[in-house]
Amino acid sequence: MTAKEVAHWVKEHIKDSRIKLLFIPAFSPNLNLIEWLWKFCKKQIFIISIILVLEWMLVAIFSKILTGVLCNCDLC
Repeated sequence: MTAKEVAHWVKEHIKDSRIKLLFIPAFSPNLNLIEWLWKFCKKQIFIISIILVLEWMLVAIFSKILTGVLCNCDLC
């Protein structure tokens, strides 16, 4: 079944029910709740990844500083 056939079938079967179909434009992310949820999740994942990268960088920097300060050998 194509999308057009499915839409026609749904319209025919809903005519006699109390269900009211609402028109939503083809591209309407503000009306689609899953788009809001997806935007929130992407933002949270981005923030967490930035925090993890910064933490990794700080650990690397401080480990280099501490090994250089505490160790007097030429290998560090």
